[in-house]
Amino acid sequence: MTTSTPVKSLTTLGVLTAMQIILGSLLSIQFLTTKIAFAFIVVAITARLFSPLVTAGSTALAYFLGMLLFPKFTFFPGFILTAFLTGLVFGYAFQHQTSFIRILIANFIVTFILNLFLNSLWFPNCQIKCNTQ
Repeated sequence: MTTSTPVKSLTTLGVLTAMQIILGSLLSIQFLTTKIAFAFIVVAITARLFSPLVTAGSTALAYFLGMLLFPKFTFFPGFILTAFLTGLVFGYAFQHQTSFIRILIANFIVTFILNLFLNSLWFPNCQIKCNTQ
């Protein structure tokens, strides 16, 4: 029996999404204000194997399921947007070829624009939502 391509791709994507959840939620090192996780490695592998939109959707889904299964703080949908954009950036960076410059640019965009800027926008909104509940 041969495995068709869509089934193999969907299975691979499911395994990679599960690995993102495990590496991002369970096997991460969390301090008071800092979290060190290795889920970006799986995001990069997903970006190399699939299209940018599939990578973005998988990253957002992994973040959402990780928040449902292993909640560490209150749920706020802005962080899902950040996860989606992270997958999109890595997806476009690794779509055709992978070079050291593309890796540096993708990491710069994710670290300084998405994580530092967007998450800084989400935290006050998250605090307001937390205080009203």
